[in-house]
Amino acid sequence: MPTPAPVLNPDSELGRNQTPERNKAYGPGKSQVIAQPTLFIGEPPNPYSSNQMQQTIYTAAAEITYADQLAICNASTASFVLTLPQAASCYGRRVIAVKMDSGTNTITFAVDTPSALWYYSTWTGLTKQYETVTWLACMDSSNNYGWLALLDKAVV
Repeated sequence: MPTPAPVLNPDSELGRNQTPERNKAYGPGKSQVIAQPTLFIGEPPNPYSSNQMQQTIYTAAAEITYADQLAICNASTASFVLTLPQAASCYGRRVIAVKMDSGTNTITFAVDTPSALWYYSTWTGLTKQYETVTWLACMDSSNNYGWLALLDKAVV
């Protein structure tokens, strides 16, 4: 078992010369606590906490690169397709898409295989102003990953 180092009285000559300033005692029975800086090892922390959503404005076809996002869509110039990420890579996350323009162009959604889009068969996409769809990345009973459409076309 290692032998502990001797405890020095910070008021003694030896203690003043060898005790680091951050741990020095100030008077009998008193000390100063200095918080240690936070050290991150590896990847930096995610800038968005679990209760925050990133907002992105889309005006043309694009690939959504991460989930937990509010996709503000403006199809005033042309219809376009938004491609969702693989559901297995963001299981349990969501993407909320809203059509903000009043035009007649449609916003549709796609995903690369093996993920799938699960929605009502007659749904054609976002066609009217303020229509909203929430996509939830989930897994079915056969262990297939996909995006489930929730609150399909909820018009405010």
